[in-house]
Amino acid sequence: MRSNKRLKEFNEKFLIIFKLIIKKDLFEIEYRKLLAKRLIRNSLMIKETELDFFNIMKSESGIAYVKKIQKMMNDIIIS
Repeated sequence: MRSNKRLKEFNEKFLIIFKLIIKKDLFEIEYRKLLAKRLIRNSLMIKETELDFFNIMKSESGIAYVKKIQKMMNDIIIS
């Protein structure tokens, strides 16, 4: 329960920060680079948090914005 509350708070903070980012295209490029590193390390954060971040970005910026990120995540889920 406590970790769910902390995760929800973290996601809310991420949403606020994401809304404030002006150059979302540059953010997306850097996010993909860091996501690739996390995927290679097989970080446990990917399971829940990455999907939450992905959904936040998708709802705020649309499917076209997260298309490459979605492909990366789908590749990991399939493998």
